[in-house]
Amino acid sequence: MNYLLLQNQLRTLEAEKENWVIKEKDFLHNSELLKDQIGSSLNMGFQLALEQVRVLYPDADLSPADISKSVVDGQLVDTDD
Repeated sequence: MNYLLLQNQLRTLEAEKENWVIKEKDFLHNSELLKDQIGSSLNMGFQLALEQVRVLYPDADLSPADISKSVVDGQLVDTDD
């Protein structure tokens, strides 16, 4: 009798484990999608800001501007990742 009870508990726990594994895969997939969306949103925002600066200062040379740079002491510098 104890053996059957343990066997049923084992099946239940294995099913629960499989459900958790599936949920983990879903979370990881969604996490990657969100990372991609955040990156796209940041890039779009940067491009929109550049467009506004081009309208306000049409003669300005914006070629050094880059989303991966930071302003340090009034200079554009590569950002350390």
